[in-house]
Amino acid sequence: MKRKKGFSYRKFSLVKKTNDLLKKLFAVLFLFLLAGIGALSFYLYHSFRNPFAQAAGSLPKETRWDGKTPINLALIKISDLSDDSSTISDLLVLHIDPEGERYALTSINPNQQVSMPFGFGENSLNQAYAVGNTAEPKLNTALTCRLLESSAKIPIDGYFLTDSVGWGRLSELSGEIDPTDLGRSFSLSLIFKVKSLISILPESVRTDLSLPEIYYVLSGLSKSRSAMSKFCESGAECLPEFMDSTILSADKKIVVLNGTGKPGLANFCAQIIKNIGGRVVFVSNTKEEYAKTTLLTDSFEDYTSLRVQKVFGVSEAFHKDDYFDKEDFIDRGDIILIVGLDKMGFWW
Repeated sequence: MKRKKGFSYRKFSLVKKTNDLLKKLFAVLFLFLLAGIGALSFYLYHSFRNPFAQAAGSLPKETRWDGKTPINLALIKISDLSDDSSTISDLLVLHIDPEGERYALTSINPNQQVSMPFGFGENSLNQAYAVGNTAEPKLNTALTCRLLESSAKIPIDGYFLTDSVGWGRLSELSGEIDPTDLGRSFSLSLIFKVKSLISILPESVRTDLSLPEIYYVLSGLSKSRSAMSKFCESGAECLPEFMDSTILSADKKIVVLNGTGKPGLANFCAQIIKNIGGRVVFVSNTKEEYAKTTLLTDSFEDYTSLRVQKVFGVSEAFHKDDYFDKEDFIDRGDIILIVGLDKMGFWW
C-alpha cells in the first residue's frame, strides 16, 4: 500500500508565490487592457467626430445633426486645396429633408458681388476662400459659409470642400454624378467601398461633419424620391424647397427684435426665419442693448423654437412670461428672437 504524501511547506510556498505572481501579472495585463480600450475609444471618438480633415479656416460646430431635421450643406469646389489663394469655381447648397424624403440642390452664382470684411470692400463671392485666408486665424470656409448665408438668406449647417482633382476622384468612385438623382450617385453602397474611400476622401475632401452625420447625409439622399428632388440654377427658384414642413404646419407666430442698434439686422434674421418656413408677424427694436442673442418661447419642447434656437446658435432659451416686464411686443408672438451684439460679426 502506497503511503500518502505528507504536507510540503516548500511546495506550498512555491505554489503561493506562483499564484501571487500570476495575480500581479493579471493585474498588469488588465491595466494594459484598460489603457488599450481607452486609447481605442479616444481614437474612435475623434475618428467618428472628425473622420476627415477640416479646412484650416473652419469654426467649431456647437451641435451635431441627428439626421432627422432638415439640413443645409454648402458644397464648395476651389481650384486647389493646397493653395490659400484659391478661388471658388463652384458653389452649391444641398438641402436634405429626411422626414419629407426629398432634397434640393441649388447652384449659387460665385461671381456675385458681396461685401467682404478685412477692408476688401465689394468683391466677388468667389474670392471668399482666399480673403478668409488673410485673417489670423484663417477663416476660409467660415467666411465662405457666412457670406453664403448672407446672400442666400438661409442657414448653412455644414460644408464639404474639395478641388478639381478631388472632384474628379469622387466622380471616378461614384460614377457620373447626376444632380437630379444624387441618391444614385452617392448611395449607401459607397460605404462598402471603404478601402477606396479611406484612400481618397482624407486627401480630397474637407468637411466639418462627423462620420455619423455623413452616414445620415448618404441615407437621406438614398431615401429621397427622385420626383421630389430638384436642381436649381438660382437660390430664389429653390427657396420653397428649403422650407421646413414641420415649421410651416405649426404656424407659430414669431417676433424678431433688434437688440444691437445695427439697422437692418432684425429684418435680415427675420428673412432667414421666413425662408425656413417660419411666420414672422412683427419686427422691431428692444428697449435696451443685448450682449447675447436670446430666445423667448412659450414651450421649451416646441419644434419651431428648437429649430430657430439652433439656426441662430442661441445657447439658452427662456420662457417668454419672464420678459413681459422687460420688453414690449412679447405678447405678439409665441416665439421671440432678440438679436444680440454677438451676431454683429463680419458674417452679418
